[in-house]
Amino acid sequence: MSTHDLDTAPAQTKYTPPPLLDHPHADVILHTPDNVDFRVFKLFLSLASPVFRDMFSLPQPDPTTVTSSLSDADPGEHAAGRTGSMPIIDMTEDHLTLERMLRFYYPGSNPDMTTCDLEGARKLLDAAIKYEMDELRRFVVESITSPRFLEKDPIGVFAIGCHHKIEQVVLAYAKYTLRRHFEDLLSFKPSMTGITVEDYSRLLQYHWRCGVAASGLTSAFEWIGYERQYRFLTCPDCAAGEKGTDTPTWENPPRKWWVEYMKSAGGLLKSRPHGGFATQFSVYNKHLNTGLECKTCRRKAVKDMRDFVQGFDRKIEELTSMVALNITFQGREDHIFFVTT
Repeated sequence: MSTHDLDTAPAQTKYTPPPLLDHPHADVILHTPDNVDFRVFKLFLSLASPVFRDMFSLPQPDPTTVTSSLSDADPGEHAAGRTGSMPIIDMTEDHLTLERMLRFYYPGSNPDMTTCDLEGARKLLDAAIKYEMDELRRFVVESITSPRFLEKDPIGVFAIGCHHKIEQVVLAYAKYTLRRHFEDLLSFKPSMTGITVEDYSRLLQYHWRCGVAASGLTSAFEWIGYERQYRFLTCPDCAAGEKGTDTPTWENPPRKWWVEYMKSAGGLLKSRPHGGFATQFSVYNKHLNTGLECKTCRRKAVKDMRDFVQGFDRKIEELTSMVALNITFQGREDHIFFVTT
């Protein structure tokens, strides 16, 4: 059975470990609660995990009755009828989690995370932390902070980050929330997922501060630079709009059609402070069409707006990355995290 079939295998199908993890010359058996035996090598386990290394360094009892401290299971349930001198270690992880864990450290193999849902990733992370497998821990963290997991179950990712106190996971989720409306976040009840009210409150505060920072760009224009000579800043012909709150000395006020776009963008950014939404063509197109009615603006309006929204995007990301996220983990002091892009 391939790893692609593991998550979708029928319940009645008997799982058989791949040859790599069922080696005839193995020197230890890892037995799972769902009654699967992995015949593997102590050397690989010792190199991967100090927990296993320390276990194997202890004096070993009769190998036919060995049960490690990793599980409370009764070795008699699965050791009866076995022959040979291979020690048996009862594990608490199910066979799918254990296979993924072992594949990560075995030469020429890697766990297939494309078939792994968030619950499977959580179990794998639990195992990596339990057995002090730092490389595997980093691998799982990188996986669950990818768009695939964040887009499908963002709250689940945040819950894992809070539970294990992993800053990288918490920060990835916080950054992802900027793609969602603030009002959507208010309807979530954190107690249903194990996330503390305090942590979720800090997340809401972070989102709100990012909204304030990003929307502020739409009424203060000094960051644009008058010297850029955008036509919507210099046109003398069409209706003028309001000057920016920080640009009272500009020779000409910006054109009204562009100011109206910035007002629209400001409203969007206050609720959803992510540049990819406020700078979409569908958002500014209506205002651009008004600009095209001006004989002066129309000469450069399309090019200028395309150039402008790219810089606008970058500025939004720059400002929101400077907003601090204060998360309090139980048993820790407050930490100030900066969410970088």
